[in-house]
Amino acid sequence: MVYYRAAVWQRARAVVLALRVGFGLTCGASELAASEPSDPGLEQPGFLEHLVAGRDLLRSVPAIASYDGGWSLMLQFGTLLTSRRWDAPQPEGVLAQEATRVLYGTTWTAMLALEGLAASLASGGRFDWLAEAQYRTDWMFGMSASACGGRVGAGCGVGIGGYGGIHVRPVGSKLWYEVSGGWLEQRIAQDARRTLEESSVVLSPLAVTRALQAEAGPVRLDARLGPGAYFGMHAAHLHPTRAGSRELRVPWHELYPIDVGVGPGGRAELALTFARALRFEGSLVVAPLLLGSRRPSVAPELAPLVAARRGIPCWRELSAGIAVPEPVLPMRLGLSFFAGELSTRPLAKLGYHGLMLRFAFPLRAPRSRPE
Repeated sequence: MVYYRAAVWQRARAVVLALRVGFGLTCGASELAASEPSDPGLEQPGFLEHLVAGRDLLRSVPAIASYDGGWSLMLQFGTLLTSRRWDAPQPEGVLAQEATRVLYGTTWTAMLALEGLAASLASGGRFDWLAEAQYRTDWMFGMSASACGGRVGAGCGVGIGGYGGIHVRPVGSKLWYEVSGGWLEQRIAQDARRTLEESSVVLSPLAVTRALQAEAGPVRLDARLGPGAYFGMHAAHLHPTRAGSRELRVPWHELYPIDVGVGPGGRAELALTFARALRFEGSLVVAPLLLGSRRPSVAPELAPLVAARRGIPCWRELSAGIAVPEPVLPMRLGLSFFAGELSTRPLAKLGYHGLMLRFAFPLRAPRSRPE
């Protein structure tokens, strides 16, 4: 229980630290410098104004930490149950569970914290370069996986995951800078010998999208499109039962990377909002991981997770759903269907399917100067 409590606060502290030290990317400072000529005659804010801006911005942190920390706890128990690591043999099962969660969670935490620190150093610890800031967290519920091949049984495809990050727009700019990441873990097979799972973790240390907006009466169109950098890993998890441990030679962490790589990618978002009360939204991400490696060979137990022997691993995800905008709720809450995959199969193949809840928390951006 101590570990689970620590995991909750690890994710919460990541949100607090990332927000506290800058909310984004080093390019935020250069965007601010580029926008200053468009606001002539304005005095630079003083030290006291910087402190007030930071205080106002941090008021959003407790609610975000509560939501994200609570979901982190659910992820711990959800993956423990779907992987059957609570079952014998022990302590191997618990050690493997902790190793996977620490690896995925710590990578996400370190990315946000380090980039936030870089932004803080580049901008002198200031907050007033922000025009808008938003924290998103997606609660993902997997229902099917490509390795299931359409079969149903033993909970194939059932899984849980999370994706989240910080999105900021500097003053005077139409560009959004994003730092985000997450993972999805799903059960593939289960019998008296073992439980086989599949996971995909994807991190984006930088994505830049241009915002477009148009209104016609009660209807508003919002779109964002742009490139990004992505890192991804497609892995297998094999947890043997007590009977299976006698014949299956499994490492203590029970994790087998299959595809690993980094590469460029692109993302697009489109939303239609009606009367500021109902929002239809969709998104698409495509990222070929051009630089990376593939596991040369796998054991027969892992063979169902190898989609193709050749090709470039590529992450692609498509989502569509509805949401209630911020004026109705304190955050934007949406329900979407998602389909995606990280594999070497053709791009049109989207074998992971499920539902996700998306919470988009608007962060109070200090406005010491008009846009």
